[in-house]
Amino acid sequence: MRNDIRGRRRLVGDVYVRPAVMRWIRAPIIGVLTGIVGGLGTFVFSNTDVSPIAGDPKLALILIVASGVYTHLFAADLRESFTAAGIAFLVGAVVCIGAWVWPVYALGYTGVLAELVGAPRLRNGVVNVITIYLMVFGASYLTTLSLAATQE
Repeated sequence: MRNDIRGRRRLVGDVYVRPAVMRWIRAPIIGVLTGIVGGLGTFVFSNTDVSPIAGDPKLALILIVASGVYTHLFAADLRESFTAAGIAFLVGAVVCIGAWVWPVYALGYTGVLAELVGAPRLRNGVVNVITIYLMVFGASYLTTLSLAATQE
């Protein structure tokens, strides 16, 4: 039994994983979790009517900045950081656009009415991903990456 776990790292409990497999597991997990936070932060910032944050809607920008910062800080090395950042951006974009478009299908619009109502919401989601999420997430991630590089 001892020879089976040699060269592996403990993941959870009695589950042991090889370091190469651990890299393939960690980067997507980090990317998905930080992407969900960033995507929802983008949606909340751009759609203040549904904002659960009382007061200034700019507080939702903290979620986007935090997702960019933690994407790099949670990663073990630079390769994992780049992979997690790419996954985080894609997941965040899908979450933000999905949050904009989801009410059209949840309320049961069909046919021409779904196209009339869904097209502007899809446009809003894509514009918010490009103008808010890309800029804020990218700036916070690259700033953290630069500051971490000066510390090493």
